Amino acid sequence: MPDTSAAVAVFDIGGTWFRSALWTKEGLVALEKRPSVNFLSSPALPAEALQSALVDYLVERVSELGSDTGVAFRVASIALGAALNPRTGEVYNSGPMWGPSCRRFNLKDKLVQRLPAFEWYLHNDVSASLFEYVLNASAEREKSILITVSSGIGARLFDGTKGCIQIDRNNGMQGEIGHLQVSPTFRKVPLQFQCDCGGPCHLNAYSSGRGIANLIRYVESSHRSSFRNSQLRAIRNAEQSVETVFREAIFSEDDLAIEILNSATRPLAGILATILTHDPLIDRIVLTGGVVNALGERYINSLNQQFADIGLFQVTEQEPDFLRRRLHVTRNDDLAGLMGAAYLGRVAISGQDPYQN
Repeated sequence: MPDTSAAVAVFDIGGTWFRSALWTKEGLVALEKRPSVNFLSSPALPAEALQSALVDYLVERVSELGSDTGVAFRVASIALGAALNPRTGEVYNSGPMWGPSCRRFNLKDKLVQRLPAFEWYLHNDVSASLFEYVLNASAEREKSILITVSSGIGARLFDGTKGCIQIDRNNGMQGEIGHLQVSPTFRKVPLQFQCDCGGPCHLNAYSSGRGIANLIRYVESSHRSSFRNSQLRAIRNAEQSVETVFREAIFSEDDLAIEILNSATRPLAGILATILTHDPLIDRIVLTGGVVNALGERYINSLNQQFADIGLFQVTEQEPDFLRRRLHVTRNDDLAGLMGAAYLGRVAISGQDPYQN
């Protein structure tokens, strides 16, 4: 069992927000949320400078948590929105945070150099959220995949028969579906978008929140008449965010907005069809993230519709709700990543391994 007494500094670091707190046996204290330092918010900074800024933030915030709370602790657990190896602390890439020019660096080594008295643990943010979900949903014995659809897309699979998230024995990864290449179209015209990481035609470039914004910009320039007749034209006024205009258009049953949403969910539906073809024993497909939470049932309906259209050979004809009955939506609140990081930090203190390879 994980240690339930030692305090742990916890972080949830993503492309939109930096969240932090101190976990104690009474719960989370000294909660803080600040905008992410990323390549979009700080375009003048190269990737290396953004990475250094993250190290500075983590070190300074750990010190603040100690001084602000008066609680002694020696462990920090970080849920990071990046492809990484949790065993070594090496971060491979984070397009949403550092853009297409980022290079690998060992975040754990950098942190140990700055604060060697601390134990630093690094986890993918989707892994942290999945552990938090599994524990809260009492799904420890089930096979569950959690997919987050936000500024990027990521997934992790928890295997209840083994009680862990299995990772590759060489690189420590699993579930980076956002960087799979896809072949999307809009009105039968192939689309060629670039992922934040620099890769061509990655799922992230079409199906994430930033991907939907890419689709809207494409439609605005390539289908001007349709755009003028859509509620999406309000984007030009710059009084509301793209996300707000798109959400309002979806809830107003705007035809073009729904067409764009279907174009965004179809590549993900295709990947889910592949996953379920190989592993039909997955009990739960848990969806979370800003896009899913903002659109709710309309997002689920679109994804299910695209999945049904793609289909599973000799399966969905007989079982039309094959995907729908596995889908669960969980709110992407500010605490899920932090609580997942806290759990993983306590597991580490206890000398246990939440991963198998």
